[in-house]
Amino acid sequence: IEPVVASWIRGPAAHSPGLRLEIGAVALETPEALSRGDVDFAVDVYPDPVEGFHVSHLYFDRFVCVLRKHHPAARSRLTRRVYSRLHHLQVTGTGGGGNILEMELARLGSSRKIAVWMPSLATAPFTASQTDWALTAPSTRARLSAKFFAIAVGPLPFPDARFPFRRSRTNGLTQVRCTSGCGRA
Repeated sequence: IEPVVASWIRGPAAHSPGLRLEIGAVALETPEALSRGDVDFAVDVYPDPVEGFHVSHLYFDRFVCVLRKHHPAARSRLTRRVYSRLHHLQVTGTGGGGNILEMELARLGSSRKIAVWMPSLATAPFTASQTDWALTAPSTRARLSAKFFAIAVGPLPFPDARFPFRRSRTNGLTQVRCTSGCGRA
């Protein structure tokens, strides 16, 4: 989400006196808040159409595998067999990234072992840099994190994977706006 938020801060928000931009976590109640008009729009991973809402794709990115820099599996190109044997970090935020990945791995006849569930992608790359746990994350986040942490970033070993965003190997951020029956009372 950082590339989108950064462009907002550098762009319209910086030149709009009086604009109030509140950035918070997307929650399960977000669609209801949008419907009531409490929230103007939300940005998250929405792989499926959201009934009654206008959905705009804002940003596309690929999933990559993040390992500590000197992890034995980081020495060569990752295979499906090695990936499935690694112990993984799973980010449990409200977005659909983890569930989307699990569904696609199952479709491909593969799986992964989740060792630790974490609430935020903000701390997961650091944790991966300090452990033997693998992290599957959006490429942009992983490459930014590599500037600060001793991590190796590489492609997933699933070239035939299809994620619901444009039926390709992409992970995307989606803006959702209410289209009918919305507004403050």
